[in-house]
Amino acid sequence: MSIALPLWQTSGYSRAIVQARAGDAGQALSLIETERTKGPLSTPLLNDYLTLLCWSGQMRQALAMTEGHESALRPETLRLLARAARDLKRYALAEQLYRRSASLGADVDAEAGLAMVLAETGQSSAALATLDAAVPRGEQDTLTLIRARAYVLMLSGDYARTLDYLHDARDQFPADPELEQRYGAVLARLGVPVPNGVMTADDQAALYRLSGFAQKAGAGQAALVAEVYKRSLPPIGFFNDYLLMLCRQGHVAQALQLAQEHEMAMTARTLTLLHDAVAREGNDAQKALVARWFEKRRHPQDLPDGAVSAAADPVLQEARERTQLLMGSEEWSQALVWLMRWQPRYAADPVLNDDYMTVLEAMGLVAQQQTLAGAPMRFGRLPAREAVFNRSVELGVWGRIQSDQEDGDTRYAQTDQALALNAAWLAEADLTDVMRQQGIDLRVILLEQRQRWQQAVDLYRQHTGFAWSARAEAAVATSLLALRQPREAEGLYRAALALAPQDDDAIEWRVGLAYSLLESGQYRSCRQYMAGLLASVPRDQIDGATGQWVFNPDYQTVAYHQAMISAYLEGNDVAAWQLDGLLADAPYDMTLRQGQGENQLMRGWPRRAKETFRRIEVDQLPETARPALLGQADAAMELAEFGEAGRMLDTVQAQQSDWAALQERQQHLADALRPQLVVETGHDMGGSQGVSDQNAWDNLIRVYSQSFGHWRLFGQHQLQTADFSTVTPAQQARYETLGMGGQHRSQYGTGEFGLFSEVDGHGRQGGFAGYDWTPDDLWTLGTRFEQDSAQVPLPGRLDGVAGNLLRASLQYRPGDDNQWLLQASQLDMSDGNRRQSLSLDWDQRWVAGPVWQLSTQTGVATSHNDQVPQAQYFNPLKDLETNLTVSNDWTLWRRYDSSWHQRLGLTRGRYYQSGEGTGNLWGLTVEQVWQWGHDNALIYGLTRTSHPYDGAQSLNNRVYVNLNWRF
Repeated sequence: MSIALPLWQTSGYSRAIVQARAGDAGQALSLIETERTKGPLSTPLLNDYLTLLCWSGQMRQALAMTEGHESALRPETLRLLARAARDLKRYALAEQLYRRSASLGADVDAEAGLAMVLAETGQSSAALATLDAAVPRGEQDTLTLIRARAYVLMLSGDYARTLDYLHDARDQFPADPELEQRYGAVLARLGVPVPNGVMTADDQAALYRLSGFAQKAGAGQAALVAEVYKRSLPPIGFFNDYLLMLCRQGHVAQALQLAQEHEMAMTARTLTLLHDAVAREGNDAQKALVARWFEKRRHPQDLPDGAVSAAADPVLQEARERTQLLMGSEEWSQALVWLMRWQPRYAADPVLNDDYMTVLEAMGLVAQQQTLAGAPMRFGRLPAREAVFNRSVELGVWGRIQSDQEDGDTRYAQTDQALALNAAWLAEADLTDVMRQQGIDLRVILLEQRQRWQQAVDLYRQHTGFAWSARAEAAVATSLLALRQPREAEGLYRAALALAPQDDDAIEWRVGLAYSLLESGQYRSCRQYMAGLLASVPRDQIDGATGQWVFNPDYQTVAYHQAMISAYLEGNDVAAWQLDGLLADAPYDMTLRQGQGENQLMRGWPRRAKETFRRIEVDQLPETARPALLGQADAAMELAEFGEAGRMLDTVQAQQSDWAALQERQQHLADALRPQLVVETGHDMGGSQGVSDQNAWDNLIRVYSQSFGHWRLFGQHQLQTADFSTVTPAQQARYETLGMGGQHRSQYGTGEFGLFSEVDGHGRQGGFAGYDWTPDDLWTLGTRFEQDSAQVPLPGRLDGVAGNLLRASLQYRPGDDNQWLLQASQLDMSDGNRRQSLSLDWDQRWVAGPVWQLSTQTGVATSHNDQVPQAQYFNPLKDLETNLTVSNDWTLWRRYDSSWHQRLGLTRGRYYQSGEGTGNLWGLTVEQVWQWGHDNALIYGLTRTSHPYDGAQSLNNRVYVNLNWRF
């Protein structure tokens, strides 16, 4: 029997969603509408249905269905519906939907949409306040907020401010078509489009207005009056840029006319370019005018020692002049923003630093004692080196963001630039000891960010006497954890947290410390630490911008990792329960859903896990879907779909070749395809009945070939032998075969066939074929046929007895800790006996932990045999056996994939034999297990059992060795 998956988890539905993303939503809509006829849609299907309706242009129908279901909608659905409401001029509904989306967590897209709706309804101040409160989390978020702010400013009617803002925005994102279109729209609204002819008087008047300048009569002179706006660039910036635009387009006369009226607002750079334009296209009078302007500026101001002259760097001169203009008009905030704009390039310029200190003093900030580079001046640092050092820090910060968002080796471009700049900086001969230590500290951080973990650790160990920063200590700890040295990592994480317990990355360090405890075997400490950490992080927090309670993302981070650690410490079912609780609060969080898929995989449900990962991939952009692809590859390997797993890993390889998680999967796949040796051998000592007797040996050896596709070949040797002193004269029974076959593994199940020949002198040929069909993650239905089966009792071989076996089985496996197995078989032997058997087994793990596990195995078995008077083997007419085994597993040693276990099993039961009554049975098993790599194991042990046969107890001792090795 198979449990049907929800529609949204089926592969056919996932394909329909992919097709809808490509522009054809018909099939997906049809599937969901069929599901609607059966009752209310589930939350995932409702979200998908509303999205598909919007994609297919049925926006009114989508909005009509929204009412009353807002709480079930995920953020991206809410944003799509809000945009539809905006398009239909239903602003109140759009505002409601955007606010709902923003309340679900940090959502810049929703905040930007809300601001635009507010602006469209005339609430410009509220719109700007909304944008001020938004916190971008990457370059794309920054662009989204910039676009929204430009739109809001334009609708407010403040065109000067809008143009100033767009000036900077277009510098930051020069290729963005939306910003370019917005820039043209503002010019068009002002009646001053990019000039293509002679500028009229009206155009000039409009230009004065939008530039922030107006003629002010007084004492017969014209004075410049700057607007007072809180914006990134003052109107002076637009005035100069507009003059340059006129020059580039050949309108030199108009540029000169404007420049004459506002001569002192021109910067040196503008004057230089105007001079070049006049030299090319102007007349003598125009050239003479520009020459007079140059003459006025020929005598430079007194500059501090070390200052660069304007002639050497016109851009620097422009920065200085524009600063002076802003300071002269007491636009201190604008002056500060303008100065900070030049920090990467002119951090060491003494003129700008003097101006910077003047601005800070005017704003009451001089006590911070900051340099233009934006960092406090530290003892032992040289101002001339400050800019280079800070540039490498800045590149490192952006490099960290870039490495999370981009694919391939290019995602390390800025980190590599930072490393190169840092190396050049450290190579300078005039660095002080303090500066050199700061540079090495930064290098350790950058090396870890570049995933050059061994280099980071080596550099750290070369400078043991340094007073490292908290971030450097944490970077080395992360590197050590990646290099599987958790004990050292623990100490460094603790040191980092002691130095900076409130650092922005402190929560990541605390989680790293928890994994250090886990991976070093300090399980009780890890459990206590995670419980304390979760208790210390509030579930909700007050948003500093809005003053409202919002969900704390750090709480989710800690709770997620606690769940994943619980899978190891407490069992997968405990982890699943914790993840379900988190998903109830955030059902569409990709990290939680990824954890859910991993948990399903650990619970033995690869198909469910694969669908979970596939849905995550459909919902994500390619650069954020890599973990889901790895999850699908894991599921494919569990399902023996090795080709599919290889293709998925190749896709990830092309995006992020040096990812440690990818390399681990690649190794796992390579191991799964390797040749394999399986050995099962045992020696029975003592006993007078049953399959074996005195000096009994049995072994089965299989050697599998390298896999090719779904197939692999194997060679097999099997031996059973024993000396029987209960017959006269004493004889040795022997059954030995040699053969070969093939095995087919796929997501549908595992099948095998083989042919063999007896090499014990009997000359018989035999074979076997079987298939275990797995229609889903819970059920397995198997059947097997064996000709000349090894299940024939060994004493029967003394009389040349052979037999054929037919067996059917049904397995139910609801989880990794619980399984049921029902088997029925019939063995037809050549002496006329037909042995029919039926058994039911239940395995249950009750305690799951990293050190000790407790499980039970309960079994009931019965058989029926025909009466064969001459049979020399044990052949009860009917029997029934019940037994219970309690198994204990202690982990004596563990290091990642390698471990050593001690196991003890105690068995008690009852056995009934027709004609002989009922007796007790018991057993003791002691074994040790060595495991290493992927699926390699060596097991050896001893069993002692007591079992009644024909009314008499028979003791038996057995030693055994099993080996599973991929080579």
